Amino acid sequence: VIMAILNDCIIYRHRLGIAITNHSDLTVTSCMIHVTEEGIHATNSTHITITDTHLYHNAIAVLLKESSAVAIDTSYLHTNGIGCYALHNTGLQITHCAFCDNNDNQGGIFLENTTTTAITDSYFKNNGVGVGIKSSTDTTITHSTFTRNTHFAVKLWNATTATIQYNNFDDNLRNAAYAEYSTLTLTHNLLHN
Repeated sequence: VIMAILNDCIIYRHRLGIAITNHSDLTVTSCMIHVTEEGIHATNSTHITITDTHLYHNAIAVLLKESSAVAIDTSYLHTNGIGCYALHNTGLQITHCAFCDNNDNQGGIFLENTTTTAITDSYFKNNGVGVGIKSSTDTTITHSTFTRNTHFAVKLWNATTATIQYNNFDDNLRNAAYAEYSTLTLTHNLLHN
């Protein structure tokens, strides 16, 4: 098994910052990616880790398609159209990240047709939607903070087995959580909307 590491890189003004296709065991660490259409794009890949990376002024900071076991940790995604867009993924883990000022309707994170996603100890501020969950199963959001997101802090459409617990929701413009045709467990959250 060969493991690849991209370390300490700066990528500026490219259509694709980093393109990962049919790859396994890749780590992107301590990079700065800005002014691209897609900062990091992973398709049909597995065991991808993005850590300590700063992504800003991209149309989509991180685009994950048909990939599994992706981890985004201790990264800052701000002023993008969408912070992270995951489509047909399994086993996505987002931990210790900040999603701020991502202005598209999908905003901070948008999950579509995903399975087993965990978002933990992350911060969502001034996004269109903090976390959007569409047609996805087994999504858990814990120990995170949602502040001043303009549409919804968390919005679910046709989502099953979503659990939102031990989070702080403060001053979001519409609602802390909005669920449409979804199965949601909302427990032990602090709400100040």
